[in-house]
Amino acid sequence: MFVGWLPGLLVGVAVIAVALLRLRSGARSSDLAKQGVQWIRRLPIPWRKNYGADLAANSEKAGSGQDNSWATLTLFQGESILGVIKCPIDQVCERTIGRSATLCDQVINDSAVSRCHVRVVWEPKGARWYVEDLGSKNGTRLNGLPLRAYSPVLLEQDARLILGRLELTVSTGPLGNPPAPVA
Repeated sequence: MFVGWLPGLLVGVAVIAVALLRLRSGARSSDLAKQGVQWIRRLPIPWRKNYGADLAANSEKAGSGQDNSWATLTLFQGESILGVIKCPIDQVCERTIGRSATLCDQVINDSAVSRCHVRVVWEPKGARWYVEDLGSKNGTRLNGLPLRAYSPVLLEQDARLILGRLELTVSTGPLGNPPAPVA
């Protein structure tokens, strides 16, 4: 009679003990938030089939020393380049953009931008970039339309991307000239 629920009870006690030890050791809420964001970054891309197998194959290619061409995503603020994201053209690649240097691949130092604001993903099958809001506090708008959190949207050439109050223009081609000013 006791044997059936005893393992569950032991696991429950162990979980509570670990939680109490973490609280006593002074684990900060920012550490827990960082772990949560890292977990979100590991989630599979919803529009990609066989994501795990492709990711393993792409990791082997990257380690083989092959010279890959690069897909670039350039972020312009006005006429100046705010950042450049490069991904191998033949591999699925995701990069995060936000205010935190420890959580993000591309840092934007602006108070309206969340610590981990958006994720951009290069999809080599269709040769396309996607953008996804990561539950940011001040929201993300693409060409004037608000993005739903955790819902990837196609990112087109010369798109207007607004992170909080920061307005950017996105160039999805090779590094080049900034977009023409809007009249």
